[in-house]
Amino acid sequence: MEKTFRLGGEIRCLSNLIKRKIDSDPIFSEQNKVTGTHGYILGFLCRKNDADETVYQKDLEQAFSIRRSTATEVLNTMETNGLIVRENSTTDKRLKKLIVTEKGKQTHKLIVSRLNAVDEELINVLSKDEFEAFKTTLEKLKNNLLEKEALWQKQ
Repeated sequence: MEKTFRLGGEIRCLSNLIKRKIDSDPIFSEQNKVTGTHGYILGFLCRKNDADETVYQKDLEQAFSIRRSTATEVLNTMETNGLIVRENSTTDKRLKKLIVTEKGKQTHKLIVSRLNAVDEELINVLSKDEFEAFKTTLEKLKNNLLEKEALWQKQ
């Protein structure tokens, strides 16, 4: 019997392998209490904070296509570990601004260098044309799923 190629399964497998590679770095050890997810979120928050853009949890949910419960759990951990603080919004008391602490900024700098090394390792396996085609394909698949998700949510 011929094995069926499952694109979603292969993408999931690749994602898991990348996550394991990232999480095996000493910066993401139990001692540091930082995960790969924290690294990506710190990066997003640092870019927004540096641009003087206010960021709320809902912005994070949208940017990372994650549910509110997931975002809450991750942000609670990051706040407990001193990477971020939440401040009340001056315009809407229901909202809390997400602000990266000095510890979070230093952690982010270290993480960026590690993530760049992992990306470079992955990219170096592909030719320039393969990499460009891969980026285009990923965007196409992601946009298609986002469009369908928007339709599902309207129903």
